[in-house]
Amino acid sequence: MLARVSAWRSRAAPSSLVQRLVSGSKELVLAVAAYNLVRGTMYAAARIAGIDPRQLSFSRVQDVVNACLPSLAAADSPEAYQRVLDRMLRRAAQCKLSRRPQRPSYPRAVWPRRNNFPKRKKP
Repeated sequence: MLARVSAWRSRAAPSSLVQRLVSGSKELVLAVAAYNLVRGTMYAAARIAGIDPRQLSFSRVQDVVNACLPSLAAADSPEAYQRVLDRMLRRAAQCKLSRRPQRPSYPRAVWPRRNNFPKRKKP
């Protein structure tokens, strides 16, 4: 009986599956951290520019962050780091979305339901 249980456990959770789940969770945590880094950069850049953060393009700010990360990592002093960071925020603040034309709103409507069944007759 014990052999069957241990064999079932080894089939139910093989080490490769566990490793894939752990590596997947690490990737998920890194993806969320990267997303928050870009959003934080957008917020800081928008404050500097005096605009709403939603007016900035996420993908363009992400490109700016990716381009500036090696320079931030290579900064040898706090002053150099601050210079690179300020330059990155100024560049990110220039990543504005284009203004979309105001489209007229159309009236909303609900599609009528079809009545395919005959009405119920009274007994």
